Amino acid sequence: MFTLVFFSVLEVLTISFLERTREVGTVRALGASRGRVFAGFVGEGVVVGIVGGLSGAIVGAVAAALFNALGLTFVPPGGNMPQPIRVAINTSTVAIPFLVALGATFLSSLYPASKNARLTVVEALRSL
Repeated sequence: MFTLVFFSVLEVLTISFLERTREVGTVRALGASRGRVFAGFVGEGVVVGIVGGLSGAIVGAVAAALFNALGLTFVPPGGNMPQPIRVAINTSTVAIPFLVALGATFLSSLYPASKNARLTVVEALRSL
C-alpha cells in the first residue's frame, strides 16, 4: 500500500510543482532562499497528506458503520449457522493508514521540492 500511495502522490506532486516553476522564479527573485522554497513545497505535500489521510479516515469510518448497519451474514464453509459480518473500527485501523498516507506524501514531496528549490532564478523565470 505504501508503494502505491508513494508513487501516486509523487506523480501528482511532481506535475503540480513543476507546473509552478515560474512561481518559484518569482519568489526567488523577491529574495526567498532555496530552503524557504523547499520548505514551502514540502509543507504543501504534508498538507495534502493530512487532508487525504483525514478524508480517507472519515470515509472509511462512515463506510464501516454503514456496512455494519446492513447486518450482512454469511455461512462459513462446513457450517450451517449464519455468522454476522462486522467491520471493526479501532484506533489502529484508522491511525495506521493515516500515518502511511502522511509518510508517503512527505517522502514523495521531497524529490519535486528539491528539484524546484535547486532551480536558479533565471532558469525558473525562463521556463514556460
